[in-house]
Amino acid sequence: SKRYAPILILIGSLAAATSGAMGDEPLVLEGDQLWADQQIEQAESRYRQAITVNPESPTAHRQLAALLLAQGRNRDAIEAYQTAITLDPGNAGLFAAIAVAYVHEGSFSAARAMCQQALQLDPEVAGAQSLLQYIEAKGDAEPF
Repeated sequence: SKRYAPILILIGSLAAATSGAMGDEPLVLEGDQLWADQQIEQAESRYRQAITVNPESPTAHRQLAALLLAQGRNRDAIEAYQTAITLDPGNAGLFAAIAVAYVHEGSFSAARAMCQQALQLDPEVAGAQSLLQYIEAKGDAEPF
């Protein structure tokens, strides 16, 4: 139902903000500022530049994924989150965030698995328990 959509976007945003960019990632910081200023295309460009400079940066991949998710580009967001998870597999927030993207795509079984992984890593991870309850209630109904 539509009433959960703002919560799901919020969870994705919270996961994106769980750990800020490091001082050695000025392009990510620039992207964050551009995103805050609603300059979405430029923000995406900065995140992609940061990835080109340092392909091993989970922060750059995470921020790109969050931006793509906020734009409704779920498949692209999932791919970016998958890369971030590969680079930072202990980050529960990344698993919670990719779960949001899977829900938006209507892939509830994948979303459920990602929520469960997030909770296994950190039982207190922001929004994961609520999202898991939503997924369980939603089942395999149509995506919103």
